[in-house]
Amino acid sequence: MKQIIFNLFCIVLALAIIPTLVNAQAPQLINYQGNLIENGTPVNGAVDITFSVFDVATAGTSLWTETQSGVNVANGVFQVLLGSATAFPPNLFTVDGERYLEVSVGGTALTPRYQFTSTAYALSAQMAEEVKPGEVVTSLNNLEDDITLAAGSNVNITEAGNIITISSTGGTGGGDITAVAAGDGLTGGGDTGDVTLDVGAGTGINVAANAVSLNTTFTDGRYINTNEPNSVSSAMIQDGQVGNDDIAEDAVSANKIIDEPGLAYGHTAGSSISLTDTEHTDLVTVTISIPQSGYILLTGRGMVELSGTTLVNGIRMQIDTTAAGGDQQGIYSYVLFNEYASESGHYFDCSAQRTYIVDGPAEYTFRLEARKFGTNGTARIYWPVLTAQYFPTAYGNVVVTSSNSPSSAGDPNAVKPTQ
Repeated sequence: MKQIIFNLFCIVLALAIIPTLVNAQAPQLINYQGNLIENGTPVNGAVDITFSVFDVATAGTSLWTETQSGVNVANGVFQVLLGSATAFPPNLFTVDGERYLEVSVGGTALTPRYQFTSTAYALSAQMAEEVKPGEVVTSLNNLEDDITLAAGSNVNITEAGNIITISSTGGTGGGDITAVAAGDGLTGGGDTGDVTLDVGAGTGINVAANAVSLNTTFTDGRYINTNEPNSVSSAMIQDGQVGNDDIAEDAVSANKIIDEPGLAYGHTAGSSISLTDTEHTDLVTVTISIPQSGYILLTGRGMVELSGTTLVNGIRMQIDTTAAGGDQQGIYSYVLFNEYASESGHYFDCSAQRTYIVDGPAEYTFRLEARKFGTNGTARIYWPVLTAQYFPTAYGNVVVTSSNSPSSAGDPNAVKPTQ
């Protein structure tokens, strides 16, 4: 069994000034000598030797390791520069605590480990001496010694070698503004990065650099230009925007008023309509739609035939809103034989009128109706006609002044007829 004995023949620990260190990035080396004896015989030749630094005398984890291959050993003596194969970490000898050197030959760690004395720590002093003013930061905001960077809300701090990166996590930040929205007439905006708001060009508006103007192609014909002839057209007036107070007295003539829908007409052609003396028979009906409250004037007529008359014989004609109604006193018109005249046919024109006050907008249906008066003879109507004409109240209210106007009570839509 081979036995390798490591004797500290001569250990010289000193700074290798090579040749003059200009800054802390120059190589930092330790000159080291030792003596190798194998089975009582000094070693000669080239040997691979591994050197490791620990912070404990036994076990532990290596803080630095390098292997120097083909180290020349003469009569057991060798000399190396530690750190020449693998550089020392910058803080290997600057951090508080003890440091131990372990030497391994042929994979066998020689014991005990050698404890570094003050000579190795001179590397730290040398690095401090080589620092020149303005090359390093000695304080931060008047803080000295160890300073801790703490990441706040939405902030990341990452290290990569000698680089510390402070970045945003991409959150909404700690401010109150989370987005810029483009309101009416604007474009752009956004919720990330730099945003821009622009005045949006559109119908009626032109946008150029540092200027906003009207698009006269759009505005002409819609808006009034000062002193423009015929400057107000119907296209410029919105519905319902001109009232009575906006129009001077006698400023609008009758031929300037647009006719409103207000006339309905109906007639019955063909054979005659026979009448009975029990109830009124519908002769013709008309329906009229009105845009607003007002008056409806109704006019009806028909050709009456009375025949076979030996006693009282006649008809009563009226305008009503219900079918098969009774006589409307003061409303109906009539044609009558009070005594025998002739059994042959006799013909008369009979007409009726009526005016209604109505609420609108709505639709109304009216009837021209008639019945036979008396049980003698027969009564017929030919070619009945009914016309309904609408007048809005805006044209003026009708005032009934006649003290003996007939009543139209019982018909909620009827008013006293004009006399």
